[in-house]
Amino acid sequence: NIEENMGFLNYTRTKLALRGILYFLNFQLSKYTRSFLQGPFLVILQVNKKCNLNCIYCNISKNLSRISELSTEEIKEIIDSLKLHRISYISITGGEPLLREDIFEIIKYIKEKGLGVHMNSNGTLITKKVAKKINESGLDAIHISLDATDSKIHDKLRGKGSFYKTIK
Repeated sequence: NIEENMGFLNYTRTKLALRGILYFLNFQLSKYTRSFLQGPFLVILQVNKKCNLNCIYCNISKNLSRISELSTEEIKEIIDSLKLHRISYISITGGEPLLREDIFEIIKYIKEKGLGVHMNSNGTLITKKVAKKINESGLDAIHISLDATDSKIHDKLRGKGSFYKTIK
């Protein structure tokens, strides 16, 4: 199973590297042909403004009363539009994307459209069950935020106990 996962990771890394190389070459070529790229390579898609932490440098948790969130269908329409505009890669961010009940449906939809997808997370909500869903969703990469290797510093920035939840 580990060998199978490593093969999948190597395939995913290779595919993402090739997309990046093609984008770079297309960009360089556009300088000489005076033509513009069809669209950006990467779009950052903020799927919510909810978070389970209270970071001192972020105001998301302080503005919870004024939050309106896009529906699943609205996000799918955005993804469809991005695909039409030849976007290659979507980076999902929030708040904390894992607070959305439909986050895995969104990830699967992005993958069905043939796009690469990455997610930013604070990592505190990832259990074995969630990790399995992440793996099954087709997510290409996940970025787990760790502000310091010292638990006291990290917890001071993000909230008490967050360091060990993130590491776990």
